[in-house]
Amino acid sequence: MLRRLSLSLLIALLAAAPAAATPKPERQAYLRDLVKNECTRCHGYKRIGQNGPPLRPEDLEYIDKDYLVRTIMNGRNTQMPAWKGMLSLDDVEYIAYVILLEPAP
Repeated sequence: MLRRLSLSLLIALLAAAPAAATPKPERQAYLRDLVKNECTRCHGYKRIGQNGPPLRPEDLEYIDKDYLVRTIMNGRNTQMPAWKGMLSLDDVEYIAYVILLEPAP
């Protein structure tokens, strides 16, 4: 009974949570180019790591998406810049999706 109640509560919370807006196809292409051209400067060709850590899905399987979004938005106390103010939250969430789920080109 408790398990069924917990599952029902989880479904209700997920249904009520606002979904991130998916950028339009033109914006998606721009954001993919941004990852390819900007992120690879520090994270290396094909995101295998260089001055920054590797950013391939297999290297990030234990990284939480929210952590990655916060890192992109706020930067780090390293060479990693903050993109807040230059990119919207929806943009950054899309970039996190690309980094976490798609192999580097």
